[in-house]
Amino acid sequence: MIDRFNDAEHLRLVIFMLARNSKVLPKGIKLKKSLDEIEKMSYMTMLSLIDSDLISWEGAKESYYKGKKLYEEGKA
Repeated sequence: MIDRFNDAEHLRLVIFMLARNSKVLPKGIKLKKSLDEIEKMSYMTMLSLIDSDLISWEGAKESYYKGKKLYEEGKA
C-alpha cells in the first residue's frame, strides 16, 4: 500500500488521519459538525502541524530515533 504514494503524500496522509481521528473527529461529533466541516478542519490542522513553529524539529527527530532504538531493542 505504501508503494502507491510518494513519501511526502504518505506523510501528509498519516498526519491528516492522526489529526482527524485523535482530535478533530471526536470534537466535531460532540459539536454536531458535518463530515465536510470535520474534513476541512482536519486538513487545516494538518497544515498547521506541518508549518508549525511550535514544533522543535530537532527535538522531534531526537525523540523519534530514541523511540525507534527502544522499539528495536525490545524486539531482540
